[in-house]
Amino acid sequence: AEDQQGHGTHVTGLALSAGNNGNWNGKGIIGMGYPSRGMNLRVFDDTGTGSDADAAGAIFHAVENGADIINVSLGTENYSQ
Repeated sequence: AEDQQGHGTHVTGLALSAGNNGNWNGKGIIGMGYPSRGMNLRVFDDTGTGSDADAAGAIFHAVENGADIINVSLGTENYSQ
């Protein structure tokens, strides 16, 4: 899944970074979940539109495919019911 906004990719990178990966000024970081594996799932479309059902579907998909920990980073400037 391609992350149009960059936020989900950023959060995943912080969580799962491998040690000494050399990505920051020749020095790496160790993520909080190292050496865990990640699964990126996209809920919103290119315009930032999505529903609660879309988010729930992604969560169910993650669980059905072995996820033990799930982070849901969703945000909008619009009012949500």
